[in-house]
Amino acid sequence: MSLTLLDIDADFMLNKDYNWSHYKENVRSRSKISISGEYLGKVLRPFLKKGVDVIIEVDHQESLYWWDCYDVHDALCIHVDAHHDMWSNGGIGPSIRDRVDCGNYLQQALYDRIVEKVVFIPSPFRSIHHQRADMLDNLKPKILPSRIQVQAWKTFKKCVREYPQADIITISISPEWFPSQHWHHVEDLAKILGMKKDIIQRAKKEAFQKWNAMKTGRWRWGYRDFVFPYRGIRSNTLQKLKENLQMKRAKWIRKG
Repeated sequence: MSLTLLDIDADFMLNKDYNWSHYKENVRSRSKISISGEYLGKVLRPFLKKGVDVIIEVDHQESLYWWDCYDVHDALCIHVDAHHDMWSNGGIGPSIRDRVDCGNYLQQALYDRIVEKVVFIPSPFRSIHHQRADMLDNLKPKILPSRIQVQAWKTFKKCVREYPQADIITISISPEWFPSQHWHHVEDLAKILGMKKDIIQRAKKEAFQKWNAMKTGRWRWGYRDFVFPYRGIRSNTLQKLKENLQMKRAKWIRKG
């Protein structure tokens, strides 16, 4: 496999699944952290190597955008998340991007062979068997089940150094699921993985725009979501993305 991707969602750190909790602020206020950002960062630190790019994003589907920018093919993706993000959502097809969201971007990456294999590490409260079964129920026939592995957190921690070091690391804040009162855990994780302070603060500002809208009732599905600036992947699209990559890396690259 040509590249290794480490793809992290902040909601992995929660003690339970707070799906739909944006409708009930009192539910979000009761959420707790079971794995701190500092501890998660220390576990994942072995993935760091010289030259790795670490990107922090608000919405998780933006990971696919960055993989497109880097023209990734046949990669190994280590997916650390409370959700597998491989639902079909009616949007999986050859090289499409206009129907990709935070719930299906990873299956789209598998479909396009951007990702060859996924190792999914779900939050500890998740059932490994249920997660694998749910993914298989949603997979398009083109994607073989052998390309997906689900591994328990306690097992992953013991064998983390057996995986290749990462070439690209993406950290998603996911405000719809991760409550704002736990922001400092995202910050701790990003710092340990080498993100620049000003880049972290920029992402924080964008995330709080969503969080504040949720608190005031102005939020709706799709509010300020990341939207792909292209509908599909073609050779000319990839060429433009690669040409602009240096400018993007100047904004997001980790400190040396």
